[in-house]
Amino acid sequence: VCTPLGATGFRRFCAEIDNFRIAVAHAVGTGRHHLGHEIVAPLTVPARSRPAYEVFDWVRPIQLDGEWTSAAAICAARGAVADLRRGIRPPAGVVGGLPGHLLTTDPMVQLAQAEVWMHTQVNPRGALEFVDRIEADDDRTRAARATTRLMVYRMIDLVEGSNEDEFEERRRQGLAALESTRRQGDEFLTCRLAAALALTLASRSTNEARELATEGIQLADRLGAWTLRNVSVGAYFFALAKGPTRAAEVPIADVVALRTAILHTLETSDERMGVALSSSAFPLLNDTEQAAALLLRVLWLRASGVDLALQLERAGIPIPDDWSIWEHRAERMSLNDAIRLVLAALDRVIAELTKGSS
Repeated sequence: VCTPLGATGFRRFCAEIDNFRIAVAHAVGTGRHHLGHEIVAPLTVPARSRPAYEVFDWVRPIQLDGEWTSAAAICAARGAVADLRRGIRPPAGVVGGLPGHLLTTDPMVQLAQAEVWMHTQVNPRGALEFVDRIEADDDRTRAARATTRLMVYRMIDLVEGSNEDEFEERRRQGLAALESTRRQGDEFLTCRLAAALALTLASRSTNEARELATEGIQLADRLGAWTLRNVSVGAYFFALAKGPTRAAEVPIADVVALRTAILHTLETSDERMGVALSSSAFPLLNDTEQAAALLLRVLWLRASGVDLALQLERAGIPIPDDWSIWEHRAERMSLNDAIRLVLAALDRVIAELTKGSS
């Protein structure tokens, strides 16, 4: 699926998911767990990009027919990432690290483990050093490594911040990798990289980030890759937030696209994406609604164990005077409740923009 013909493979995955489900169920049901792992491992990237999180559960809990294999390790690591995205605590063993011999010999296992460390925010700079040591001998691995590196860069920027030299180096690496995938002519690989790079550049190179996000949205629409579309939509609005744009200046279609993306995360239980997209709506909202968005970020950051005050400062989000009221409210709310508050706020924005254009 994830070869230079990844776009064709992704479309096949979407069309034949029922057949894959039956094949894995038969393999697991007849005690051939290794075969189930071999089927699911190459499906993990398109499953996340769709998203189709059920795929990660087909072979879980991981049962081995003897020693760990590369396929079993990939299923375990990417299943843990899927758990994190859905707000589920992953198995401690996977977060701590997969079998050592696979982490030094198999690039795809190494990349999968790096994603776990990055999503759990366990030493993101250590995860970056780990990714940089991975040897990539083919186009598929090089594209996967470049995408993972951009994801780790984004996490480092959120957790620690970065200087101008670091940012320019990340931009250079990302653009070079993206140009390589464009030359290959593969829409799936290009879409993944464009979305990841747009998100990475959104904090400083806003116009470039919006152009890449638009490219990512267009490619994702052609592929039917909702997760990649949502990443691109989020990057577009994060970049928008860095400029002087007011809500009244944003096209209605863009706001509707953001609302649709947030709603989709509720339907697919993608909590992490829901929080990110809702946070990107911040510049469109009034003071009261911004407090709701702030509440959402606080709920997520608390659950993630991140330094709350530092993150709010970096995001440029002012704590409202009546914050104690929101603190009390947070004790009775779930992430999904807070996301719905943001959706209601976007409904108000859309109604006002519609009225203003009529």
